[in-house]
Amino acid sequence: MHFPLRYKQSKFGIVWCSTHGKPAVKPEFCNSLQQFFDLLYANKWMPNRIRKKGGKQRLVSDITRRLIKREVLNGSLRTAKEAHLKLEELGYSMSYQSAINALHSVEIFTEIKKKKPLLTAQHKKARLAWAKKLWNRRVISLD
Repeated sequence: MHFPLRYKQSKFGIVWCSTHGKPAVKPEFCNSLQQFFDLLYANKWMPNRIRKKGGKQRLVSDITRRLIKREVLNGSLRTAKEAHLKLEELGYSMSYQSAINALHSVEIFTEIKKKKPLLTAQHKKARLAWAKKLWNRRVISLD
């Protein structure tokens, strides 16, 4: 059974080849007509076929992710919220969690800063007692 090939011109001037109205292969990426038909009709019995990448495409491009990583490492972006705002400024409409996922993809991990108590009066009194006890020793204190 032979299916007719249909060609369609896109707005960018790219010719798409399709069977049954579904875009299949861009002919200009093929070096020969044989390679074009190999790509078009590739199936599981063809061992040298070129497989498509599976899964969802990334929202943020590689160039943008490297830019964000460079700005985080330089210190111009200090928090994940700033990185999220920068990505939105660059035209990526995404959630805060997606921005964190983009940071994770370039091996930058964020965490919430742990709250530490300030020195209490009891701590200050104990430190002063320790310093007075050892006031005549040759100890370098970095307080």
